This record gives sequence, structure tokens and C-alpha cells, in this order.
Amino acid sequence: MISREIYTHGSKEFNYAYYPHSSSRYGLFFDAHWHDEWEFIYVRDGKLQFYVDGRLFTVQKDEALLIDRYAIHAVSNREIRSGSAYHCFVFGLKFLCPDSESYIYQRCFSRFQSDSISLTQHITGEKPYEREILRQMQYLEKYSADPRANALPIQIALLSIFDVLLRENAFTERPHSLTVQNERIKTALLYMNQEYQSPLQISSLAASLNISTDYFIRLFKAMMGLTPKQYLQNLRIQKAISIMYSDPELPISEIAQQTGFEDVNYFSRCFKKIIGLSPTQYQKNLPASRSPAAHG
Repeated sequence: MISREIYTHGSKEFNYAYYPHSSSRYGLFFDAHWHDEWEFIYVRDGKLQFYVDGRLFTVQKDEALLIDRYAIHAVSNREIRSGSAYHCFVFGLKFLCPDSESYIYQRCFSRFQSDSISLTQHITGEKPYEREILRQMQYLEKYSADPRANALPIQIALLSIFDVLLRENAFTERPHSLTVQNERIKTALLYMNQEYQSPLQISSLAASLNISTDYFIRLFKAMMGLTPKQYLQNLRIQKAISIMYSDPELPISEIAQQTGFEDVNYFSRCFKKIIGLSPTQYQKNLPASRSPAAHG
């Protein structure tokens, strides 16, 4: 497992974060990333699609998605409807069980140090144990309005979910080949996130991973639902939006240059294709209540 992650959540003493996603709060999309915490997603309205380690999950209203630590995950825009909303609960092992030498840790949580155990799964409510998990998700939604004031009820709800998973042995084995593939894609994602302002050659990136360009493109698309070129364009557009929020008066040409687009007209075409508005239109109508930097 490579040690670096793109995002971390919460703080050292309070490793828990809550993100209520909607069209007016944080937005409906987050780009591909991973972190050292588990993530539970509860869909409150609509229907959304999520990529997790190359698997596409369609999650509907009142359903949930459990996501492993270190799993690469993103929202897919293949199917999304206006009015959709979902909640992300992101938490680390220390939030659940701070004492790594305790009996509970050794009995219940030490197994999660292995890369071979996966809890990633779609919770539909079809099975009795899934209905219990969804009930606890509703508690999480309620208490997370003020996480620090409700730290104990939040911890209890999360522990209750893990208790259900452990009693039902609701885990799967993660193939070693998937771990290897993930590390390659993570290396590529880290590089793209660090060097998106520079001209990037997909062939050079593939060579740095000791695989052919064709295989890299196939692997990347299988894991991410996008080609490397599409992902890089999306990443650059998200960076451009972040710049617009930080400096609403910055000229579009300067934003294009800062995000790796050598041609402002090409930047405008890519922006409109992905966002649905031209950069100028978007800049004039920045939604004040939305924070594009927030992730699940």
C-alpha cells in the first residue's frame, strides 16, 4: 500500500467528517480519490452511480454504499437526476477504537489491517441485516448535523454497523490482482493531481508504471470509467472551478493557463462539455453556497 493519499478527513483527535451532497451544498460530484478512512454513503433522494475500485454501483433513494479504506472511488455522471442528494460519512479506525491493544480492537478490527478483506458493498435493504444498517444510517444523518456535540451517538451508530457486518460475516476477499491494479492507478492519479498544470504524455505515464500505453488506458478506464485523457480534462476543469471561487475576477485566459490548457478556446469547449456552461457563464453565476473543494 502506498503511503500517500489524495485527501484526509477530520483531524487527528476527531477523525470523522460529514458531507451532505446536493445541488446546493458541495455539489453532486466528487472526483476520483481515496483516503485512510472508511466511507459510508447514504442516498437521501434520487439515483446516483459510484465507481469503487472499478465496480459501478447504482444506488437509489434510501440505499447505502459502504466503501473500503484506500478504495478508489468517484461519482459517475452516467446517470444522475436533478434533486438527487446523498450523505457521506467518513471516519477512521481511531474514531471507532482508539486503543489498538484492547480486546475489542484485536477481536473485531485487527482483521481490517489486511488488504485481503473488503467490506465494499451496496446496501439495498433487501436482507434483514441491511435494514439494520440503513436504520443506523438514519441515526448518522441525524447526529451529524453537529458531529462534535454528538460524537458518542455517532460512534455508537458506526460500531453498530460494524457489529452487524461482523455477526453476518458480510465481507468478501479482495483479489491480490486488484491490489496491484489499484496501486498502479493510484500512482497515476497522484502524478496527475501533482502535474496537471504541465503537458502530460499518457505514454510516458504508462512507461513509468512499466506497462504498455494500451494496457494502461484499458486498465484506467476499467477502474475509473474514464480514459486517462478524460480524467485529466475533468481534473483540470475542477481545478479551474476552484480558482474561480478563490479569485472570481481572474480572466478566463489566465485560468486556462493555470490549469494546463495552452489554448483558451479548447479550454472553453472542454469546460462547456463537462459543466454545461461556458467558463464565462459559470464565472458570472458562481453559486455562493457551494464549496467545490469538498469531497466524500
